[in-house]
Amino acid sequence: MRFSLLWLFAAGNAHLTPHFRHIHPSPPPSIHADYATMRILTRIAFIFAPLVIAFVFNEFLVYHVVISGCSWPESHPTTSAVNTTRVMIVADTHLLGKWKGHWFDKMKREWQMLRAFQAAITHLSPEAVFFLGDLFDEGAFSGIKDLETYANQFDYLFSVPKGVKLFMVPGNHDIGHHYEMHPGRVDWFSQRYGMDATVSYVNLGGNHIILINSMALEQDGCRLCEDAELGIKELSKELECSLKPDCNSKLAGAYSRPVVMMHFPLFRPNDLPCNPDDDLMPEPSRSAAYKEAWDCLSNSSTNLILKALKPRAFFGGHSHYSCSRWWSAPWHMWEYTLASFSWRNNFGPSFLLVNLSPSEVNVHKCMMPNEITTFIVYALALIASVIIAAREFCLFRKGRIQGSDRGPIRLQNDQNKLLFEKAVDLRQSGSGFTYFRH
Repeated sequence: MRFSLLWLFAAGNAHLTPHFRHIHPSPPPSIHADYATMRILTRIAFIFAPLVIAFVFNEFLVYHVVISGCSWPESHPTTSAVNTTRVMIVADTHLLGKWKGHWFDKMKREWQMLRAFQAAITHLSPEAVFFLGDLFDEGAFSGIKDLETYANQFDYLFSVPKGVKLFMVPGNHDIGHHYEMHPGRVDWFSQRYGMDATVSYVNLGGNHIILINSMALEQDGCRLCEDAELGIKELSKELECSLKPDCNSKLAGAYSRPVVMMHFPLFRPNDLPCNPDDDLMPEPSRSAAYKEAWDCLSNSSTNLILKALKPRAFFGGHSHYSCSRWWSAPWHMWEYTLASFSWRNNFGPSFLLVNLSPSEVNVHKCMMPNEITTFIVYALALIASVIIAAREFCLFRKGRIQGSDRGPIRLQNDQNKLLFEKAVDLRQSGSGFTYFRH
């Protein structure tokens, strides 16, 4: 057996030493095939590597990269951190249903919102999250069974850790505009999210927060409209009562001007009064006239809220683009309109971070990844892959790839070297063997 191995070694390795017969057996065909396959797979992976890297960045990492750079607004040095409540506000998620939009569009938008929202929760850790309506895109004409399906999907996408409070206000795409509202959908939304059908009161860290159903502010004498007006007036009385030391107010905590949140923005003629910002509504839409009770609250409903509640800040959505504006005397407050959280409505979606205390409202806007940027990343990756593929094709045509496939020969030489070393060891140990000279 030992003689046979050494003879085979000598036969295949005369090029290593002149003492052995000059015979070069060819490597087994399987070695050539395996190595060629490995070379092909390596080059295919090299060609598609830019696209894979772009996919991982655009679909996973970019949300953490962008949102981790966002931070909570700074409070006044005299404000204690104990008295500050960190609130995240989101608007217009517009989850697609089974009727509108393509299935791929639905899947992509939900994936984007899932990754963005969970990255925000991970990096920012809010104490409460408010959703300002239009949670769904097709709720206004869906049955209760479909609404439950959409709500379950919403709960999955926008899940929060235990201890984080969630609050919802309805939008026109959830329960319909004023004349489209069906009592069944209104009651379902109210029960599903534990909110009043028209006006709800929330106290967070001593901050009075009032949530209002925008579509119930038509002031046309309908049942919901009457309930909404009555609820606003009752809260107005309670707030005024809390100013008096001898009044037994039902509101928790001392008096402070409330914060009002709803789906519609307050009345404005168009978006021209908005402060300059990166994500304003583009022209010519910015100059287009708003329709009262459709694009924004009516002027009379706006006056009702401002006079009765005297808010120190107002938050709304609906327009899908950001707007912030200062209401001067006698109101002295900031109004914030949030951009849509969905890339389907806005290439540059955003959300708000708010530090709330009874004496302050500090707001910071967090931009999410711009979809145009992700398109550019994918385009550059595709160009890089095409260039690499063209280079590999040219090398193949010139024969460089085939000519450089000497891996099997190097592998055979390494095996022969090991056999040669074994033969020397046997000879030195005195075991003896026979070899052939020229």
